[in-house]
Amino acid sequence: MGVISTPHTQTEIRQTGAESDNSTDDDAASAFAKLCKKQLPVALALGMSAEEFWNADVGLFWAYVRAGEIKRKQEDYAAWAQGYYFRLALSDEMGQVFAQNGHKPKRIYPEKPIFTAESEKKPKEKAQDPQKAAYAAAIAQFMRMNDATNAAVIAKNNTE
Repeated sequence: MGVISTPHTQTEIRQTGAESDNSTDDDAASAFAKLCKKQLPVALALGMSAEEFWNADVGLFWAYVRAGEIKRKQEDYAAWAQGYYFRLALSDEMGQVFAQNGHKPKRIYPEKPIFTAESEKKPKEKAQDPQKAAYAAAIAQFMRMNDATNAAVIAKNNTE
């Protein structure tokens, strides 16, 4: 197919080429703007101000994201601890209710908070309780086995 070589046609061709270059830049800028607007509610939910989101370093946004993850883990742990205490309380009361005549089961609900009491103990006190040491060793062994299993699954998935 031949090209008509008139100045008018060549100018139109140049403008069309320039428009396509600008439209690529405009598309990229538009996509970036859409991405930023999509992430803005996330940043606001994490406690970041709109001014920080638009004007601060992007590293600050990721710091807020990481802080949000830490906060979620803390809330998850607190919910787990609450469930643990509830289970102990329920078990304690059910043991009392369904105890056989003449037998009073030992109370299992702790007198002090379990998790703060553990952290307040001196290292010497922690080492003196062999049952807790055995429990900690069993948990550590379970965690090692769990880590090894997870690593094997990940390796298998990566090879497929």
